[in-house]
Amino acid sequence: MKSTGALAVLVAAGIAAQGQELPEPQPVFPAETELVTVDAVVLNRQGRPVTGLRASDFSLSEDGVRQEIVSFEAVQRPAPIGPVGLPVAALAPRVSSDRAAVAGSARAFLVVFDDLHMGPIETARARRAVAALLQGTAEGDRVTLVAPSGTSWWRARMPDGREGVLRIVQRLRGRAGTLDDDDALRVTLEILVRALASLEGVRGRKSVLLLSGGFAYDPTVAGLFHEAVTEARRVNAAIYFVDARGLVALAPSGTRGGSQSVGSPLAGSEGSASLAWDTGGSSVEGRNDLADAARAIARESSSYYLLGYVPPGRARDGFRHIDVKVAREGVSVRARRGYYAVASRDSEGSRERALRRALDSPFDLEGIPLRVAAHVFEEKTPGRARVLITTEVDIRSLRLREGGGEPVDALEYRLLVAHLETGSTLAGERHLPVRPRPESPEPGLRRWLPITSEAALAPGRHQARVVVTEANGGPVGSISHEFDVPPLDGLRVSTPVLSDRLREPPGAGPELIARRTFAPSGVLHCCFEVYGAAPDPATGRAAVSAAFAVRTGDGTLLAEADATRIAPGPDGILARTVGFLLDAAREGPYEVIVTVEDEVVGRTAEARETFVVSAEPSPEHEGGIR
Repeated sequence: MKSTGALAVLVAAGIAAQGQELPEPQPVFPAETELVTVDAVVLNRQGRPVTGLRASDFSLSEDGVRQEIVSFEAVQRPAPIGPVGLPVAALAPRVSSDRAAVAGSARAFLVVFDDLHMGPIETARARRAVAALLQGTAEGDRVTLVAPSGTSWWRARMPDGREGVLRIVQRLRGRAGTLDDDDALRVTLEILVRALASLEGVRGRKSVLLLSGGFAYDPTVAGLFHEAVTEARRVNAAIYFVDARGLVALAPSGTRGGSQSVGSPLAGSEGSASLAWDTGGSSVEGRNDLADAARAIARESSSYYLLGYVPPGRARDGFRHIDVKVAREGVSVRARRGYYAVASRDSEGSRERALRRALDSPFDLEGIPLRVAAHVFEEKTPGRARVLITTEVDIRSLRLREGGGEPVDALEYRLLVAHLETGSTLAGERHLPVRPRPESPEPGLRRWLPITSEAALAPGRHQARVVVTEANGGPVGSISHEFDVPPLDGLRVSTPVLSDRLREPPGAGPELIARRTFAPSGVLHCCFEVYGAAPDPATGRAAVSAAFAVRTGDGTLLAEADATRIAPGPDGILARTVGFLLDAAREGPYEVIVTVEDEVVGRTAEARETFVVSAEPSPEHEGGIR
C-alpha cells in the first residue's frame, strides 16, 4: 500500500501525538478453535442450491472417523438486491457505529482482483464479473475488494456500498508485466493470504473470488501456496478461481490453440486452479462470459448449512481431513476439506495478528463500543482539506486499573484511511494512556472518550477504518466509516460541528464529538466556517452572510435565524457559532441547514447536518444515524 502522509492523533484527555505509518501486515495463523464449523453448500445436477435438508441428512468425518454434528443451522439468504448500475452517490452516513446489528447469516465475499496477472482485455471481463456478483448479493452481505498491486483495499456493506465497489473496479487497470513473473506471483499470494486471514471469526459462508489471468504452480514459492490453502481451510473460506482470459485453448504441442472444457485447468493457470479445488471452491475456465459464472457463485451460497462438531483431542499438530456427505441422490457438496490443528500459540504474536486482522476485516468487531464521525474544514495543503476524524470509545467497556488513586489504562489505536478514487492510503497507530476526566453529571456524556485524528485529504470518497483495544489485553473494537471531501474550489462551508458540550476555556467554542443523538433539553451548539469568498474590490475583505434553520424530517421548523453578515475573526477566518434550545423538540430526526451568500459575487453555498433527539437513546441512536 502507498502512504501519502501522516495522521496527527489528538486525545480529548489532553494527549497529542503525530501518527506514524503502519507496517504492512504479514500472513499469520491465529489459534485453533474449540468447535469446528463447516459451511456446506449442497447443489443439484443443475448447480442450484438444495434446500430443506436436516442434520440427519448429513454425515461428517474427520480423518475417516465419523463425528457427531452438535450444531446445525440451515441458512437461507434474502433475495438478491437486483441489477446494479452506477447511480449518483448517496449522502454518506455522518456517523458510524459498531453497534449496528450484524445478521448471523450475512455472507462475506472477498474479491481478489488480481491486476498483476491481467491485461486490458482480462480486466474488462473481470469488471463485468464483479458487477454480476454484486447483483447476487443481499441485504447485509459484505464485499471486500482487494487488488494485489496495492491500489485498493475497500470494504462495503450491501446494498449501500455497491456503488463504491463499482467505482473502484472501473479505475483498476491491468498491470501484467509491471513486475517479473516471480515477484508478481509472490505479491499476489501474500495479499491472498493476508485477505483470507481477515475472514477469521466471520460466521457464515465466505466466498473468495480470485479474478485473474491465472498463474502456474511455482515450486520456488510452494510455501506461499501452502499458506494460502492452509489459511482458507482455517477460516473456512472457499476460493473460486475465475479465469479472466476467457476462451483459450491448448494446441497439441501444449501451446494455446484448441478447445478446452470448463473446469479442467489450462496451461499456465494450474497454480490458481489448484487453490480453488483444494479449498472446496471451483475453477471457472474457458468462458468469455464471466458474468454468468459470478452470478452462479453468488447463487451457490444463497442457501447453505452450518455444521458444527467438537474435534477429537490430539497431542500433535497437523492437518485433519474433513469429509461431508449428504444422504440424497444426484447432489454434490462443496465444503472445506480439512483444517490445520495447532496445539499452542504465542499470545503476544496472536494479539498483534488480531489487531491486523481487525484492520482488514469486512465486518466491524463489537468488543469495544465505538462511533466515528468526520469533519471537513479548510484547505490544509494545495488540493487537500484538513479533515478531523473523531472516534469515541465507550470507557465503561475498559478494564481500567488503579494508578495513583485514579483509574488508568492504555489503548492501542489504529487508523487507516483509503481514498476510493485513487486507492492512496494514510495510516497511523498510537499507544494512548487513558485517565477519564471529570465530566458533566449527565452519564450519557461521561462514558465516551473522544480521540481525534487530523489528516490532509484530497477531494472524493474516503473510507476510515478504526481499531481500538486495550494495551493490556482484552477485546477488540473496529469500525468502518465512509465520508466525502467536497471540491475545494469556489464558495464552500465546512462540515457543521454539532455539540451539546463546550470546550475550555469559556468562549473556545463547541467540543468536537462524534455523537449525533441529543436529549430534549438544553442548548445544542452549531459551529461552521466559510471558505472561498471573493474579496470586495473596495475593502479587500470578504462580505458573507449566513442564514440558519433546523427542521424535522417532515419539514416542521424547530429554529431559524435570518441571514446576517459574518464578521471575520482576527485571523481572517469567517466562522459562526449559533445555539438553539432542544427543550421543546419532539423526539425524532432533524436536519441543520446552513446557507451562506458571497455578497461580492452573488454566489451561494449550503451545508447540512443530521441529528436525532431522543429522551432514552437506544444503542443504535447512541451510535448515530445510518
